[in-house]
Amino acid sequence: MKIYPKVFALCLVAAACMQPTFAHTDDYLDTVPGAHGGQLRMGGAYHFELVVSPTATADKASVVKVYLTDHAGVVAKNSGMKAQLLLKTSGKPVLVKLTADGENVLQGNAAFTASPELQATLAVTFADNSSAQMNFQPLKPKPAAEPHQHHDHDKTHDEQHEHNEPHKHEDAHSHH
Repeated sequence: MKIYPKVFALCLVAAACMQPTFAHTDDYLDTVPGAHGGQLRMGGAYHFELVVSPTATADKASVVKVYLTDHAGVVAKNSGMKAQLLLKTSGKPVLVKLTADGENVLQGNAAFTASPELQATLAVTFADNSSAQMNFQPLKPKPAAEPHQHHDHDKTHDEQHEHNEPHKHEDAHSHH
């Protein structure tokens, strides 16, 4: 079988175009638990997890951390990144300059009042001078996970339907 180079190249391009996109909405990311207990957002090709103290008060500076991973949750390098975080609380807005701490953490200190209404805007400039901006509500209550019905293929049909009423079987081929 002979493969023509132009057809092969076209097939490669088509396959690349059919790859799933990795754009996650904020609503979806709110249902995903962050590895460090924070809220996740996407920026560029990365996931950013903002972690703030739930007991922070405006009279004492608290550590604010942002963890950086790729789409698979693998540590991503923060080298060459510049970032700042704008916290909006019940008081005046607080601007926090974040600096690299380790290979995938950006961190800073800020005096702010923790509350479910706390809003944060993260602005990041990457090493290649591209940038991203993400909005967070890091302390808002997490949405309840939707129940998932599991169908166990290793159990018999009757074992899967354990309830008080008998299970009615509809058989398209029977003529009663």
